[in-house]
Amino acid sequence: ETEAIANDAQRDLDEALPALQAANKALDALDKSDISEIRVFNKPPEMVAVVLEAVMTLLLKRADWSTAKTALGESGFLQSLITFDKDNIAESTTRKLKKYIDNPKFQPDIVAKTSQACKSLCMWVRACDLYSKVYRTVEPKRQRLKGAKSELEKTQAALKEKQDALAEVESKIAHLQSMYEKSVNEKESLAHNMAQTSARLTRAGKLRTALADEQVRWDESVGKL
Repeated sequence: ETEAIANDAQRDLDEALPALQAANKALDALDKSDISEIRVFNKPPEMVAVVLEAVMTLLLKRADWSTAKTALGESGFLQSLITFDKDNIAESTTRKLKKYIDNPKFQPDIVAKTSQACKSLCMWVRACDLYSKVYRTVEPKRQRLKGAKSELEKTQAALKEKQDALAEVESKIAHLQSMYEKSVNEKESLAHNMAQTSARLTRAGKLRTALADEQVRWDESVGKL
């Protein structure tokens, strides 16, 4: 059961991870000059503004150009996207993202016609949105898997405890069996020795009787002389 749950959850994640990995790879390819390309706009083109609003929405900042321009100037901006906590995107955030995701122009190839750097940011937003939706489906399965593993561990621990107890009983039985067999062997050996001794005593008695008879005959023979 645990393997089935794990495989089911992994299939769901496999749907979202390639897009996220591609987006992170695209972010890795960006540098300061690419970001500067975006910041030069005082009044950004429509899709540049839309993409940055979506990025700010994910980062839980004001979704406007002024806030976006400030964020773009921060030295760790790109790294903050790469290390973004994608596992804990709130549903309220994805609801706010919906208007961007549903925008037919909010597609990497379309955005690329205006800005290559924004194309990567658009990929990242879409990948985070997809991952968040899949993760919310997967998380209950992960919890079920965690519960199933916990139950399995408890069952295995109880089984091991019983097996250990059984092994201890079997060891005691084997020891008692060994002692019994030793006692039986000693008894048989003692009986054998007793039988030998009895036989010897019988033969000795017969011998004494025979010698006594012989002594009588000897005495009679001497008397006649």
